[in-house]
Amino acid sequence: MHHIIYISTAVTHFTDIELKELLVTSRNYNLKESITGVLFYNDRCFLQAIEGDEKNVRSLYTRIKNNKNHKGIITLFDEKIDSRKYPEWSMAYQDLSLTDLVIPKGYDNLLNRNFTESDLNNYSLKVRVFIKSFFP
Repeated sequence: MHHIIYISTAVTHFTDIELKELLVTSRNYNLKESITGVLFYNDRCFLQAIEGDEKNVRSLYTRIKNNKNHKGIITLFDEKIDSRKYPEWSMAYQDLSLTDLVIPKGYDNLLNRNFTESDLNNYSLKVRVFIKSFFP
């Protein structure tokens, strides 16, 4: 099992429709490739943790790095892990209206909640550190 955690900046702000498309496309790809993780988006900034078979994770990360929608990609962690921390793909968006969307399994509207220490314990230590700095 392997994971990569990175940050990047979107070239432009994503619209609600673009975020929905990203969610659906990513979810379908990740299910097919047995990749799990979590994606945070806030004001053009992304923080993502992806995990799974090393070959699949590296292949996805190469696709991400070649995607023209973001720049300034910085790899924070690229390492073997004992087991998956995120059994389902989850994405969080700020100010995204979900009233007209079908919400796929694994969606977690993280930005619209106030994190308690108990909530944060559901995430790996590395991601908890970033949640605290990414969403003060």
